[in-house]
Amino acid sequence: MGGEPLAEYNRNITQEISQYIKRKYKSVTIILYSWRTIEQIKKENLESCIRYIDYGVLGSYDKNLYISNTLPSSSNQYIYDFVNNEKLTPVKLKEG
Repeated sequence: MGGEPLAEYNRNITQEISQYIKRKYKSVTIILYSWRTIEQIKKENLESCIRYIDYGVLGSYDKNLYISNTLPSSSNQYIYDFVNNEKLTPVKLKEG
């Protein structure tokens, strides 16, 4: 899905698609990309939208904070484990 998956007009379909995928393919990992932070998700009561999502790459991308070969690719973003409710360290990708 393009755009912001947690925008008001995408919330229902984000939840429906992730629920369908998790029920049909139990071992699939689902990652959500959003400019929102975990604090914003909680403040906006969007937990139901991410119920079936495993990880989030959260925070606005800032090209001035770009980090080569890293996920997330902007130093102000972070990976969030929705299942265990914790921020994870960035992942350094192999070059080549």
